[in-house]
Amino acid sequence: MKEELYQKMQEAIHLLCDTVKTTLGPKGRNVIIDHSLFTPFITNDGATIARNIESDDAIINTILEIAKEASLKTDENVGDGTTTTLVLLESIFDLSCELIQKGMNPMLLKKNLEQSLGKVLELLEKEKRKTTEKEYEDIAKIAANDEEMGLFIYEVYQKIKTKNGIQIEEVNENKLEVTYQKGYCFPIELASPLFLNEQEKRVFHKPIFVFIEELADCLENYSLYVNDAMKNKRDLLFIANSYTDSFKEECLYFNKEGTLNCALLKINEFGMKQKIINQDIAFLTNRKENIGTCEHCILTNENALISFTSSKKTLDYVATIQKELENIKEEFDQEFYSKRMAMFLNGLAKIKIGAPTKTESHEKKMRLVDALCALESASQGTIVGGGITFLKLASALPILQETDCVLKETLEIPFKQILMNAGIDVEEIQTRIEKEHYQLVYNVSNEKFEEIGNTKVFDSYVVMKQAIVNACSIAEMLLSTTSLVLNEHENNFNKTNEFTEL
Repeated sequence: MKEELYQKMQEAIHLLCDTVKTTLGPKGRNVIIDHSLFTPFITNDGATIARNIESDDAIINTILEIAKEASLKTDENVGDGTTTTLVLLESIFDLSCELIQKGMNPMLLKKNLEQSLGKVLELLEKEKRKTTEKEYEDIAKIAANDEEMGLFIYEVYQKIKTKNGIQIEEVNENKLEVTYQKGYCFPIELASPLFLNEQEKRVFHKPIFVFIEELADCLENYSLYVNDAMKNKRDLLFIANSYTDSFKEECLYFNKEGTLNCALLKINEFGMKQKIINQDIAFLTNRKENIGTCEHCILTNENALISFTSSKKTLDYVATIQKELENIKEEFDQEFYSKRMAMFLNGLAKIKIGAPTKTESHEKKMRLVDALCALESASQGTIVGGGITFLKLASALPILQETDCVLKETLEIPFKQILMNAGIDVEEIQTRIEKEHYQLVYNVSNEKFEEIGNTKVFDSYVVMKQAIVNACSIAEMLLSTTSLVLNEHENNFNKTNEFTEL
């Protein structure tokens, strides 16, 4: 590796990791973030801190973006583990560079690291256990770093069962409250705000839905449904892609005269999402050809909410959504499908959180988000936390090649960093835990030893797995790189900075 490029990589990784790792653990420190686009705030959320770290050096900035991917990928996939990923990345990179400087071929190192990682993952799998209800509660309290907030988000999650069905909104008041919403909610655009009759929302009872594939151009074409609604005093809702002015004016006239309660709306989504929402509405309204109905539909200026009673048919429909979800890789689509399932099963929840100052309000919101993500990832199992499980794996990892030593030493780092952040003597605590054959956990929050069977210190299995996998992945990519080409478009399109192997 060219010495200059190595130094730049090391500078970038240390800039990123040294800033973030101080936040690890229950007694981790905070970081102030200032940016030209928003008000400065204080946080200990690793993902947020990582995203905002930049350098004046364009080359270091390029490497930073690659290194950030390790932590942010963990956060995107499982919603937590950013700081742990970076702590692991820094150690893997530094120790591996030492091997390269001693003469090991970078590509052989990459291959051997992958083999060593495979051994670690096998050992980690054996440490996984099913999460109990009590552990869920403890996980939420630890992640929120506040018992009251942790219990609050735990109770909300227990009702909704998925984080994608829970929205957390920051408000300007000092409050923490939740409202629940049952029914299927989808985004709409009203043909005119006058269909709300100057109200914030409007309830339609046992409405007839008329589905129009494209343009609704002439109300006369639908006179059968209009007359039937008038005769039986039924509400009428049209769903189309667009409406002509004459169509809209006639319906507004009926509303004004009180001869017919109706509204014109279109689904405010596009492409596949619009098609799926149409499919869901068709199911909920028991659509036959272009007609359907439901018990109630509530309209606001932005959303429509269809109420329904869950049944065996609904559960079968959800099972189909679940099968589709299992085959989806994109995070954005996974969120959409999970939210759909939440609406069909347990409904949605909206949390409002605030504090006396905007800075405190933002910090509280982020702690709630962390706790919610921790609960979601814990559904795939837990391991003993506080860095103890990784410490145990380090002692059990067989040393058959030099890269095993890299991961062995790396696996001890999270445990040590948690204690160092709390100002606690690492050697004394580690010696005691090793002497007890890893059956003790040191709880940094209360600074006491706890037996594994009675501890409340847990980590999500999937978070820790993703942390070590992503850290190794980015380290391997950087270590096997020998050149960097930087195109500076603003000054000279053809100008490049290049480091090449000697």
